[in-house]
Order: sequence, then structure tokens, then C-alpha cells
Amino acid sequence: MEEKRNEITQPSPEEARPFLPYLDLGQRLHGLVLIRFLVAALIVLGSMFAAWVVEIDDLDVAALSLLALALFCCNTVTWLAIRPYRYKRDHTESVGIFLERVLHLTVAADFVGLTVALWLVGGAFSPFKAFFIFNVIIASVLLSRRAAFAHALLAYVLLAGLVIGTWQAWIPGHYPQGAVEGGELSGAFVFTVLTVQGLLILLTVLLMTYLMGVLRRSVRQLIASNQELAHLSQLRQDFLHIALHNLRSPVGAVSMHISNLANGYGGPLTEAQQEWIARSQYRLEELTRFLHDLECLTALEAGGLEQHATLVDIGEIVEELIDKNRDLVVAAGHTLTLEKEGDLPPVRGIARLIREALVNYLTNAIKYTPKGGRITVRVLRVDDAVRVEVEDSGIGVAEADQDRLFCELVRIPYDNTVLGDVAGSGLGLFIVKRIAEIHGAQIGVRSRVGEGSTFFIAFPKAAPVAADPAKPYNGAEDLEGPADA
Repeated sequence: MEEKRNEITQPSPEEARPFLPYLDLGQRLHGLVLIRFLVAALIVLGSMFAAWVVEIDDLDVAALSLLALALFCCNTVTWLAIRPYRYKRDHTESVGIFLERVLHLTVAADFVGLTVALWLVGGAFSPFKAFFIFNVIIASVLLSRRAAFAHALLAYVLLAGLVIGTWQAWIPGHYPQGAVEGGELSGAFVFTVLTVQGLLILLTVLLMTYLMGVLRRSVRQLIASNQELAHLSQLRQDFLHIALHNLRSPVGAVSMHISNLANGYGGPLTEAQQEWIARSQYRLEELTRFLHDLECLTALEAGGLEQHATLVDIGEIVEELIDKNRDLVVAAGHTLTLEKEGDLPPVRGIARLIREALVNYLTNAIKYTPKGGRITVRVLRVDDAVRVEVEDSGIGVAEADQDRLFCELVRIPYDNTVLGDVAGSGLGLFIVKRIAEIHGAQIGVRSRVGEGSTFFIAFPKAAPVAADPAKPYNGAEDLEGPADA
């Protein structure tokens, strides 16, 4: 693993590649082409506005319009060439090379067109010289470091050729009055313009290529980390499937045989043997609950559960759970109260999973409340959500530990002298959290040590749905069994 991380952080031949293959080059290039269509239109409209409304003298509107037409035609060819690859994220190597070449030609054409536009609007005196810097930034973002420097050099050569050519009268000057203050070019002015523009272009390309290099390496590391995490997640799911498959049958067989012994089918048992059998049954029940939690967690992490959602009556589920767990409440000597508001809106969700989350809250309240405690279950309408609260008079949770309650495989230490040995896997509340995430629900807890806890989960009200909703979720039907925190 360490060698792989080192390979990720070391410079590689991918440094020479443009940044955007990681960010869908075809689509970004298409966006650049659309912007250039807008630029062509702005050149025509801007030159007409300047000449006829602002009344700038000597502005060659016809020449600027021809430049815009040339940009439009060039852009149309580019758009037709890259259109088939606009929405494709995974390109073949030949398509990637083609798109990179188109991008090189596009950026180079922009520098040439900008040079012509500067020539027509004041040359060295033009206020539009800063657009060279803008184009250098675009080239640095879209292209590799080497290519960005090459295009920056091209930009400077074109600018220098324009300024020196105009200065030496090799190229006729255009100085529209009102747009620029025309005047005689001097050697000092030419030197200043070329030096300042050269430094700006150099600093811009250095800064941008450095930043894009850092970003490119970060993207590669992120991609590699995501791939590694996906691989580890798949290994984890595969391991859980295999472990559950290999454990379910022998645990069931052992439970059956021990139950037979406890019922006297193997002959009378001594008092010590009965105690041993009872302990074994208790431990097997713990293991069965743990396997149940693992099965539920595996189903949650498999994904694709949202399509099985239906309209669910939360109040009805709560009443059902209270009825099924009333024996546990009576055995623990607790009093259980249900407070349910009327006219609760339905929520859209997976009934089996919602039941799993609520039974975790309820059984936790029963287990972590000393004998003779009080448990209150509330079903409320809060804004546009149905909120279920399970309040107990139990041992409570310290504020410092509350942030860890819903984490995976976490069990908060408690006073054994008050409750005795409480079985648990450390997965129950984490399963509640995953179920809440799937349903877009909010979860939380209010608690003080020695004063009890209130756990809540709030499901958003269902949006209007068709008369025939999606079929109920059946993927977790094999998870029936005791739930545990």
C-alpha cells in the first residue's frame, strides 16, 4: 500500500497532459466554443456601437466584422468536429489526442485573432492588451504545462511583432480617435510595453501552471484514493456476505440443538447443566443479533434501495413496534406511553428500514433504563416532517460521548453496577444513521447523565406521488429478527 501511495505523489508522464482530461475535456471544449460564438457577436455589435453611437472616428468596422466572421466560421468547424464527444466522459486514446489538438488550434487561433483585433484598435496603445493575459490564463487551465508555456511564447511573439512592426512602419497603424490616443511610437515606449507585457505573461503562465500542477496532482491522488476506497468497500461487502453465509447455518444448528437440550429432549439435566445451557443460549442470542445487524448493514451498503420506497404511515409502524415489544417492557418493569398526534402526513420511504431504525431506538431505551423506568414514544408533526422521539429515564449519555453515538462499532462505556451486562454490537445506531441518510431524515439525541435520553428521527413529508407507487422493498425481508444497538 505504501508503494502505491508513493507512486501517486511522484511526478509522472501525466504531468505533461492537460488538466481537463480529468474533468471531461470534450464538454469543456464545447463550452469554450460557445463562449467564442458570443465573442464574435460582441465584436460586431461593439464595433457598430462604438462607431455609430459613441462616434469613435477611424474605427474600421468592416475589418472588425470580417474578423468576427472568420472567428465564427472557425468556431463552427470546431463545434461540428467536437460535438459527437460533448457528453462522453471516457474517451479512447485517439479521441483524446484529437480533442487536445483541436484545443491547441483553438487557443492559437484566439491569440492570432486577438493580435489582429489589437492592430485594428490602437496596437501598442490599445486598452485591450490585457486580453492577452486572459487568454494565457485560459491556456494554462486547459493545456499542459509545456503547452501553456508554448502558447504564452506564441502570444508574446505575436504582440512583439505587432508593436515592433508598427514602430518600424512595416505594418500600418490604426489609431481610432476616442478609443486610443494615437501618437508617435518611440523606442522607449516600445521597450516599456514589451517588457511589461512580457513580465505579465511570464508571471501569469508561471503562476497558473504551478497552480494547475498542484490541482492536477491532487485530482490524481483523489481519484486513486476513491478507487482504493471503492475496492476496500467491495472487499468488505464480499467478506460480510461470505461470513454471514458461513455463520448463519452453524449458528442456527447449534441454537436448535441447545434448545433441544434445554427442553429435556436429551434427558434430564442437572442444575449446573441447566445454567450452562442458559448461558450458552444467551450468548447465541447475542451472536444472532450481531448477525442480524451485519445483514442489515450489508443491505444498506448495497445501494439502490431508494427505488423501493412507498408511502409509509409512521404512526402505524410505531404502534406495531410498541405492541410487539410490550413483553420486553413488562419484563423490565418499565411503563411505556405513546403520544401520537392525529392527521400525520405520510412519508415516502422503505417501511422495513424505518421499522429497523425505530426498533433500535425503542430497544435501546428498554435496555439502558434501570428497572422500573419510564419510556415515552412521541410521533409529532414538526413543520414538513414527521418526527419520532423516544424518551427514557435511563442512565443517559455524557455530552462528550454524544458525537460518537452514531458511529460504527462504537459502544459508550456505562456503569455495570446499575444495569448489569447489556449485550450490543455497536452497530445499531450506525444502522439508524444509514437509514436516515437514505430517507433524507434528520437524527439526534438530547441526554444528560443520570437523567435519561431522548433520541429522535424526523422524516420529511412525502411529495405527491402517482397512484401506483413503486413496489415495496423486499430486499431486507430476510433480516427479520431481533434488532440491537
